[in-house]
Amino acid sequence: MDTTTFKVKNFYHLNQFVLDKDWMSIFQSYNSTICIIDYFNKVITFWNDYNYSKTTSKHLKLFLNEYLSNVFEKSKDIEKIIKDWFFNTPYSEYKVVLNYDL
Repeated sequence: MDTTTFKVKNFYHLNQFVLDKDWMSIFQSYNSTICIIDYFNKVITFWNDYNYSKTTSKHLKLFLNEYLSNVFEKSKDIEKIIKDWFFNTPYSEYKVVLNYDL
């Protein structure tokens, strides 16, 4: 089990956070996990609050652009990003998971 701690930083707004390890980045808005990028297993998980508000969606797009090297156009909405995921290179090898259970 990996017992190293995450580095935590504010992300564009007082209540937006990114938690980082070498192999994972987590975007959190207030107390809700929004998105996890697992670089080792090549999985991106969008949690049930990923489209909670326009502000959350805006910050999620910023997170994806910053942590996945500006792959997405800024004008795309978050639903379009998810639907078009497999057509965006170089990240088409990532599996996308929508996690509505938690």
